[in-house]
Amino acid sequence: MEGLGERFAREVEAAVKVACTFPYIGSPYKYGTRRVYPRKFPFSVVYLVRSNEVVVLAIAPFAKRPGYWRSRRRVV
Repeated sequence: MEGLGERFAREVEAAVKVACTFPYIGSPYKYGTRRVYPRKFPFSVVYLVRSNEVVVLAIAPFAKRPGYWRSRRRVV
């Protein structure tokens, strides 16, 4: 499909923008994280709300084993 990568990037960026604008709108998830979902793609944006910022931890596909990204978590 031509343009699929660009569409994916746009949808992920839109989901991140929603999370940044309304940090607590995302679904509560594990370990204090929250999730928002890009439209039309089987992924979630996993993030933490810290003081006055949103830290994106992963763009996680639903097909992967849950929490596979946890070992990559490095909070600054």
